[in-house]
Amino acid sequence: MRNAAVAALALGTLTAQGNGMNESSIQLWQWVRHERSISLCRIDGVSAEPAGDDEVVRLRLATVDTLWGPKVADVRRSSFQRPVSPLVRLKVQIPVWGKVELRPGNLLLYVTDGPTADAAPDFAGNTAPDDPSLAALREVLTFEREHARDAAARKARYVEWLGKGVLLQQLFAGEAISRDDLPGKDRDGQMATAAARIVGDEAAEPFLRISALDWLNRLWPATSPAGKAAGIRGQAKALSAKDANVRQFAYDALISLDPQRLRKEGIVDSTAAGLLRKQAATSDEPDRARLQALANALTRRP
Repeated sequence: MRNAAVAALALGTLTAQGNGMNESSIQLWQWVRHERSISLCRIDGVSAEPAGDDEVVRLRLATVDTLWGPKVADVRRSSFQRPVSPLVRLKVQIPVWGKVELRPGNLLLYVTDGPTADAAPDFAGNTAPDDPSLAALREVLTFEREHARDAAARKARYVEWLGKGVLLQQLFAGEAISRDDLPGKDRDGQMATAAARIVGDEAAEPFLRISALDWLNRLWPATSPAGKAAGIRGQAKALSAKDANVRQFAYDALISLDPQRLRKEGIVDSTAAGLLRKQAATSDEPDRARLQALANALTRRP
């Protein structure tokens, strides 16, 4: 299987949109598990100094709230270099600050490698007090603080977010179920089943579906036969996705499976088998044979 996580990040638009955050750019699980400092800041000052064809932009940020980690400094400072020409800026990637609206008074979600005034930034994105994404982020962080030692509660909430959460919560939950060292992991198959529903859901964003394919891949060694069957069913549904990337990554995931291993483990699913046969009928060799072999392996025998 290809590295679906890398592909999903490439599909996500790493920008801030107006006064609302783009949830696909918020790598909340990474920030929390790697002990980043997450805060809410207000832009207090912006200045620029010439540097040849470029300029050095200096920012003064006032801390409004510490959202995660030790209390941060009341005043934060950062600087970066960019082309003077706005047209040239459109053609280059400026880390962290390239898509941020740098207007005094604007509110930012600000992520750094520590709480000090000059800590190196990992992320900055425009937001607002009534931004639904900010509310969802606060909810996740509050839950993580309150249930850090309650693995059972965390597992249940992650599965719930995968099914009913907003995109930010789904992305956090998917990374957590597939990467965290949770006791018992997915012996009951609930995590894989929840991720598989996303993979097979045509209404879900392609970015999320490809991310879920990666979660399934990581869960595969730990999940139950029922979880594996649900995963294959979701991947088989995704073979007919409108998005070409979703189709390709679902196919890559499926052909990496060993039909003999599936039989040995007793993984049976008539729905998945039917979908694979349907796809095989419209495929050329060797794809047809591979899909047909998987369908046969998933078919219950007398």
